[in-house]
Amino acid sequence: MDGGFVLGPGLLRLSQAYLDALDPVRAFTEQVSRLGDREETLQLATMEGADVVYLAVHEGTVLMRPTSRTGARLPVTCTALGKVMLAGRTDGEVRELLADRVPFASRTPWSITTLGTLLDDLRAARANGYAVDDQETAEGIVCVAVAVPGTATDGRPFAVSSSLLKSQATSGRVAAVVELISTVVRRMDGGRDRFPGDM
Repeated sequence: MDGGFVLGPGLLRLSQAYLDALDPVRAFTEQVSRLGDREETLQLATMEGADVVYLAVHEGTVLMRPTSRTGARLPVTCTALGKVMLAGRTDGEVRELLADRVPFASRTPWSITTLGTLLDDLRAARANGYAVDDQETAEGIVCVAVAVPGTATDGRPFAVSSSLLKSQATSGRVAAVVELISTVVRRMDGGRDRFPGDM
């Protein structure tokens, strides 16, 4: 190969082993494995700088156009995952973090591009306990996310999300998905409550 380097399967295995060694990834994998056959796809992510980094994805039985994959990065400003993790910071910390990104990049016509609107969303996320991305990352897709309590590693937060088709994102359906995600994250943190639908 003329002295060049080729990334082989060994590096991929090493990378996956690193991810699996992170306690939140292991806890997420353990908890979603208990869900059984459910239609929801769940994603675990962390925040690096002003980006969301996807660490693990649990595929549901209903296939949707993918908006994320393990290892993918998206801006914190247009994702429910990013917003719910930002909500754990003060408004001043958020302003400092995102100062050089204003106006924010727009991925869809619904993407938030101003700091003021984002801060309003973060206040709502703090009050509600979850954040919403209403077609801000992908047209036709609504995503909801809940922060994982008690698992910050080296100051990094973690959160879990799930996506819905906009046409199916009724208030009742969103509430049910938020309940499911909230149960997963509580169990990741050592909680013992049942999953919705458990006998």
